[in-house]
Amino acid sequence: MEIVHRRIAGLDGAVVDALRADPEVWEALRALAAPLHAETAALYGEPAPDSLARRADRVDLIVGGANRGTAPYGTSFDEVARRVPAAEVHELPGQGHMAHLQGPAELARLLEALAAAG
Repeated sequence: MEIVHRRIAGLDGAVVDALRADPEVWEALRALAAPLHAETAALYGEPAPDSLARRADRVDLIVGGANRGTAPYGTSFDEVARRVPAAEVHELPGQGHMAHLQGPAELARLLEALAAAG
């Protein structure tokens, strides 16, 4: 969790300490972080991004409005969108990178709309 919240998400110590103070929240976050190693290994074990971009027919990127255009999340989405001409960036206003926890209903509505359009 230290790696996920401090190094990757860039949350300051006070925020992480507040999350850790609630055992139920902390356990839920720990469960969500369980696949981090496998996910990271899969990302770095795949072909180069340009190779993947050439094979993509459709890419829908969802970024929280609070992260749009800022490193590391928002800039990563912009980089993918530049590499994949068919990529479309969808923004969740008022959300950060943890919309699945902070705004699950908004995220679900967007996912349902994208699936219906697919």
